[in-house]
Amino acid sequence: MSGKLGQHSGQGILSKQTTKDWRLIMTRYPKIRVKLIGTNGNAFAILGRVQAALKKAKVEEHDLFLKEAMSGDYDHLLATCMEWVTVY
Repeated sequence: MSGKLGQHSGQGILSKQTTKDWRLIMTRYPKIRVKLIGTNGNAFAILGRVQAALKKAKVEEHDLFLKEAMSGDYDHLLATCMEWVTVY
């Protein structure tokens, strides 16, 4: 990065494919897909959808997801969801 704010040298930018590959590696259950569109940002609706998907897939540690997702703020909730399942 050069000395001026807002300018970027181009190093470190991830391509769309690299980002997709990274998400598949970092997501615990990438085959479980959860649609968050339509939840209107409601934290309880998001929790419910992800937990229901985990239960449907017979993931035994779904309670661990709930505990982790509720241990922080809204941004932490979203990050936890993306860590556990594939969201769209």
